[in-house]
Amino acid sequence: MQYPDDILGLAQLTMNEFVGHSRHLFTQFQDEQSEFDFIRFVLAARAPSADEENEGYQIRLNCLQGLPPLPDADITRDLDSVIG
Repeated sequence: MQYPDDILGLAQLTMNEFVGHSRHLFTQFQDEQSEFDFIRFVLAARAPSADEENEGYQIRLNCLQGLPPLPDADITRDLDSVIG
């Protein structure tokens, strides 16, 4: 492992997916390796790969993915405050 300079594939997760996968890894503590997998996932955003050829992938967290669109906002200014 050439961490932290190795180049991994990217995976984008929603906040819900990230928390769900974190809980899954946390409840699966069986040995030292599974504990390291959890720590790498949560603190370094690195997830292990399912196959042996791949070392894993880098996680990108998108907190806005899957949320309903934000309402339109009207931005106004108070010109009296600028004038003094």
